[in-house]
Amino acid sequence: MKTVTTLIQMLGWTNQEDNQIRLLAAKITAELARGLQIVTIPGAMNSISSLLDNQNKQQIQELIIQKDSGGEENCWILKLWHQMTKKWSILEEEQWTETDVFLVLGLVTLERLATYDIVNCMEISRSMDLIPKITEFTSNNSERICVNETSQKILIDLSLKVLRRLASIGGETGITLRHKISEDPFLLGNLAEILEDSKSSQELRKLTIDILIKLAMDETTKREIGSIQVIVQMLMFAFTAQDDLPGAYSDCSMTMKAGQALSMLTLESADNCSAIMKEPGHRFFKDVARMLVHDNRYIHVAANVLQNLCKHSRVELGDSVLVELSSVLLEVLGQVMDAEGKELEVLVGLSSQICRVSPKSFSKALEQGQKEARFVEKLINGLNANMKPNPQFPGIRSVIVEQCIYMMELSSRYATYFRNHELMEALIRVEKTPSRAEKYRLFLGNTGLIEHRVNLSSLVERAKQLMAVHSTQQP
Repeated sequence: MKTVTTLIQMLGWTNQEDNQIRLLAAKITAELARGLQIVTIPGAMNSISSLLDNQNKQQIQELIIQKDSGGEENCWILKLWHQMTKKWSILEEEQWTETDVFLVLGLVTLERLATYDIVNCMEISRSMDLIPKITEFTSNNSERICVNETSQKILIDLSLKVLRRLASIGGETGITLRHKISEDPFLLGNLAEILEDSKSSQELRKLTIDILIKLAMDETTKREIGSIQVIVQMLMFAFTAQDDLPGAYSDCSMTMKAGQALSMLTLESADNCSAIMKEPGHRFFKDVARMLVHDNRYIHVAANVLQNLCKHSRVELGDSVLVELSSVLLEVLGQVMDAEGKELEVLVGLSSQICRVSPKSFSKALEQGQKEARFVEKLINGLNANMKPNPQFPGIRSVIVEQCIYMMELSSRYATYFRNHELMEALIRVEKTPSRAEKYRLFLGNTGLIEHRVNLSSLVERAKQLMAVHSTQQP
């Protein structure tokens, strides 16, 4: 351990004559970072952070390696980058002569430390100025660095990978890290530029969207992201893959990530839902609705987005939107019949919102498919089967009870179905098995994030009242 401590202390050396030793120490540290706990090394984070300091950011020159047999010329930093991302054998590279490599090594080391151990993430969160250094590399126009285009893309890619890892941490450490990351006043603007830049690779865009998804777990940051029109537009275009619109994408994984980002941004956010629905010149709602029917890959994420939009954009739901909902309702109800777990939570969440905003269409669809009794039975079975909350679908009992409420408010005959299938008994069992986990819409690790606006106990009480009212109305 003494040897490692000495090695890391060398990273803080700043004299020009020490650069070669410091460079070797940085290379070895980057290799060791895969299995290193820096909390045991005094001052380690300051030393690693120094690799990203101003004095190290000399211009990265485009050094040309000798032509190979194919006659191609390659930038040495690009060769290094390919080796690090594919082989990850840092110590084998021979072209280590420039101090500019400190930037790459510093970011690689941080990403590996954060990936290896959450305690390392805690140390990173405690470092006063480290996260601002990392976020600054996400800009194409940073005044602190002056690099060629290839090297700049490498630094952007690495900084995004570090930020994605830090933003993905659960627990109190993750909350602290996401707060510190989102505090940077320039970060969201930089991320918007990456999404909008036609030169950005798909991988850079995916990294950017991953970061946005995690940062949107914070309510304040979610509102700020939703207020940036270019981010909302690019996510909408990426999710629906509209060929006739700028910024369209064909990558399946990109489509999924964009949908997940929109789902997170619209979760319990009326402002963001309104911003999407008011976006001019698009067919977004129509396209997302059709994804439920025509593309099984995106059913869950499309259902999530539609559920949120229906819940929080009731004013913006015009006749044409209600027609689109009605056109896919039979498909949604059919999918509910075969769904379990997370899939059931998402689909019932959507069906309950359609029932609320378009009750006549909902009732007609159930009658048309002769699914009333089966649908009610599915809801009761789902309620009884999920008395113990699951972090993957913590809100399943809430959406089922909510669906029951909207149906009973719609017609007394549904209350009869529910009584015959012993809904009251199921509601009493729910009352007897409360859980704090059901306060939350989602979990990151064991940490609950984003609370339900209406708690489960209130929903159960409302459902019991409706059952009692309709019972007294029976002949």
